[in-house]
Amino acid sequence: NSANGLKLKQQHLNYRHASKGQTLSTQGLFSSSPDRPITTPSYSSSSNPSWLTVLPNLIKTCRLSNVPGALIMAACGLYRSTSHLGLPFLSAALTWNSLGVLLSLSLVTCTSMVVNDYFDARSGADAVNLEAGATLLDKPLANGTVPLPMAKKFVSVLYSILLTLVCILPQRPVRLAVTGSTILTFLYTNQIKPFTFWKNLSVSAVIAATPFVGGCLALHGRGLTLGVLSSLLPMVAAVFLGVL
Repeated sequence: NSANGLKLKQQHLNYRHASKGQTLSTQGLFSSSPDRPITTPSYSSSSNPSWLTVLPNLIKTCRLSNVPGALIMAACGLYRSTSHLGLPFLSAALTWNSLGVLLSLSLVTCTSMVVNDYFDARSGADAVNLEAGATLLDKPLANGTVPLPMAKKFVSVLYSILLTLVCILPQRPVRLAVTGSTILTFLYTNQIKPFTFWKNLSVSAVIAATPFVGGCLALHGRGLTLGVLSSLLPMVAAVFLGVL
């Protein structure tokens, strides 16, 4: 039955792509080789597409539309802590430290999206979970538009930049929170996602860490006091429980 279902899905995908002169092979989707890309006529397994050709689709996998939400949450945390300390919000926000934190949060958001798509495409989860081939067209890694080895190199560069930023971020709590979020997002798809409770817990923790990181920007070399922590705790708890 599973073989017949797979055959029917192949026929369905071939029919949907026939008008575009494409045939989506399920061999790449269910290949035992971890880095074997899902092949299409545009990028066969033997071809080497240029980075300039693939880069727009790699950027698409970052889902940049999620970045503003993370930055707004960090700004809310910063506003809460500056209000508690009686500091002007803009003077705390318009600093090099703030820029480094915002870049690191943006990279955590982007790398989590690319890594999720990478592991889903490598394991064949997209082909198993999606019934229609049209949705696969919106995922460059799943439909083979972007070869998986190139996606791995791309996300490796992003992680290198992110880890470099972590080393120069202000405040130990900020560095720990960003590092923890990076580790969780990397492990999420490949290790945590199959377990529903731990999956929800890790996603909630990563998102709730964002206003905490933003709030710590107001410390300016001060230690994390109980007063600042108590001012941020209601917001962090609300985000955590809301996502959970």
